[in-house]
Amino acid sequence: MRSRKIGKKAQIDELLVHITKAVYVIWVLLSLIGATYLVSQKKIETEQTELAITHARIISGISAYDKETGRTYLGTSDSLKTTDQELGKAIHYGKERKIAASLEIESQKSYYNKRWFERLKPRKGYDVESAQAEYHVVENGEGKKAAIEVLT
Repeated sequence: MRSRKIGKKAQIDELLVHITKAVYVIWVLLSLIGATYLVSQKKIETEQTELAITHARIISGISAYDKETGRTYLGTSDSLKTTDQELGKAIHYGKERKIAASLEIESQKSYYNKRWFERLKPRKGYDVESAQAEYHVVENGEGKKAAIEVLT
C-alpha cells in the first residue's frame, strides 16, 4: 500500500485541530494546578489575636482577687502577683513559648520568658509583632503606671 498524499489545506486543518487540543489540555492542567493552589494555600494570621489574649491574661493575672466577694478587680494589682513566676502562671502557654512579655510597674519589672524577650526586643518592627499598653493600677492604695509589652 502506498501512502496517500494529503493536500496543503488538509494539512493546515489537521495542524489547527492538534494545536486547539494542545491549548485546551494546557488550559485544563493550569486550571487544576491553580485550583489546587488556592485550596491548599491558606495562611491564617493570628499574631494580633495572640497579643490581645496575652494582654488580657496579664491584666487578669496581676489583678487583685477578693476571696470574700469572689470578685476580681481588674484595675487593682496585687503586689504579690507581679513577680516573674506569677506572671508566668498568668500567661502560661505550655512548653513551647513563642511569646515574651514584660510588665513594668513604676521601677519594678517582671518578665515572662525573659531570654526570649531580650532576643526579640532588637528585632521589634522588622519581623517581630509587638503590642504595648499603659495602664493605671492601684497598688496598696496608690495609683501607679503599669506598662505592658508583648512580643511574638
